[in-house]
Amino acid sequence: MTVETVPPLSYNNDDHSFGFETCRSRWPKILRTAIEDTQIEMDAVRKTNPKKYRQGEGIIEEIKSLAHHIVTDGPILRFCNDDIPGLNSFDDTLGQLEKENDVSHLTWLTGPWLYLECYIYRQIDTYFKKRSEWLDFDVFNRLKRETFISSAMGVYELVIRYKDLFSKASALAKDKTALKSVFEEFIEISLWGNATDLSLLANATLEEIKSVQGSAARANSKKNIIVNDLDLAWDRITQSKADVKRVDFILDNAGFEFFTDVCLTLFLLDTGLVDQVVYHTKTRPWMVSDTMTKDIEIMLQDMLNTQFFPEHRSEVQFFVDAVHKYQKAGKIQAAQSEFWTVDLDFWNINKDEVI
Repeated sequence: MTVETVPPLSYNNDDHSFGFETCRSRWPKILRTAIEDTQIEMDAVRKTNPKKYRQGEGIIEEIKSLAHHIVTDGPILRFCNDDIPGLNSFDDTLGQLEKENDVSHLTWLTGPWLYLECYIYRQIDTYFKKRSEWLDFDVFNRLKRETFISSAMGVYELVIRYKDLFSKASALAKDKTALKSVFEEFIEISLWGNATDLSLLANATLEEIKSVQGSAARANSKKNIIVNDLDLAWDRITQSKADVKRVDFILDNAGFEFFTDVCLTLFLLDTGLVDQVVYHTKTRPWMVSDTMTKDIEIMLQDMLNTQFFPEHRSEVQFFVDAVHKYQKAGKIQAAQSEFWTVDLDFWNINKDEVI
């Protein structure tokens, strides 16, 4: 992509943009939920860990201050923090944006949406990272898990489909026409799993979330596909001469979307289309629902919990066992990089660092 073809940035003061509503409604809602979940954790440790409780009070005050700065159109400040990886990139970009817009300070309600969308999660992360008792706390963990558990009907549909296909995997691998058809099906399943994005569904009910899952919803969504390179992807995989054919997933949302990525993963490995799958996870809580490495096993253990998923236990167990088998064999791996939580576009990827 050349500089001439890169579209202009979308700014939050454009009342026809996604950013306009985001900074005035979505972000405040996300911050209120972060405060609530921090308070829940504080209440759980009030008697057993008073230090964590006191530190939590400070975190909540800082989140409230951030919310105030957003709704009152406060200035965007530099992090000036060398201790947490990646923050210098935000400071560098902020300087460039100020220069391009000929302003001394960008503000929350007038600045560029995507840069500030990334900035806000890094700001929240600093509040936890500078407090010893909260270093590993995922403020979005409850939301991620509860939303996945609410996706039971979609999960059941796909684990049943997977177990049925597994018994046919060997025969399927010999029939290229049928194999490509199922490949396209699992790609679509993985694609539309993205409908369950908690950062975009900040104001949605669980019933509304459920409505975007399942085969009927996927079929209805086909008309929304603008560009389809499935044929190129199929050719790349099937014509590869690599000693180890590997597919990399840059993971987005945890929960149901990641579950659909795992469905695609198992299909690719079972049929021998690829030899290895690598999941690229976030190093910190990000965009409300993005997948961290720890979320992988959390999801699998939640699936094994009969209180969360009481039906179709044979199929659920079969699915989880298949994932664990491939993990143990090194065919499913997870990798982390700080790149995924900085403000840079994909064309800035440092291959040696990320891969």
